[in-house]
Amino acid sequence: MTENERIKVTSVLYEDLMMRISAEDLIEMVERQPGAEVVLDFDGVKSCTRSFADEYYVRRAASSKTIREVNLPTCVHQLLMAVANPRKKDQVIDIEKLKVTVI
Repeated sequence: MTENERIKVTSVLYEDLMMRISAEDLIEMVERQPGAEVVLDFDGVKSCTRSFADEYYVRRAASSKTIREVNLPTCVHQLLMAVANPRKKDQVIDIEKLKVTVI
């Protein structure tokens, strides 16, 4: 693996990963790398939003490259696990039993 196939996330994005477009840009950089495997180094990343994690997860799954993450902070790892394994949400209101009265 060459140095070109290793991307330090904070060098190309920010230490706070927030927007979906940033995840899209990151995966596009991965796709432009010459090798079949690319290492994403998350050293220095401090935070991540669910939006970033969701977009990253979806695009990573569709990528033609094998992506390996190193130095992944716990907060980022936990969000990636959350978007990979969504829980079924409990229904708060049963719409079938809801009655609406117009006055």
